Amino acid sequence: MDRLTKLIPESLKKEIRSLRKLDSILDVALPDKLRNHARVTGASQTTLSITVDSQNWASQIRYYESAIASAMYATTGRADWKIRIRVRAAGRHNPDAKPLAKGSMNHNARGAVAHEKERLRKILHRIGE
Repeated sequence: MDRLTKLIPESLKKEIRSLRKLDSILDVALPDKLRNHARVTGASQTTLSITVDSQNWASQIRYYESAIASAMYATTGRADWKIRIRVRAAGRHNPDAKPLAKGSMNHNARGAVAHEKERLRKILHRIGE
């Protein structure tokens, strides 16, 4: 397994650590019933992208946007966070989509590069277990 870790670029490892940290902040901000249905799937300088299982969960999580932004502010010191909520499609790319689970590194990716990043994330996650 150690050889696999060496193959993963340091920038990707850093991004994974960052997403995991943000995901743990999200968990603190959400009630128990919502935690397993939402994952942080990206972050820019001002936007936190959250992917959820269905429109129903998206509606419930939108109710907690201010709590999520407050938790982000408390942790990062930045008050300008925008929350972007996406519904994970079970369409053409993943017809057998299962609910997001704790520790999964699902990513709403496009293109070959994003697909490769996802594959490497899963490998890194398995290494970390």
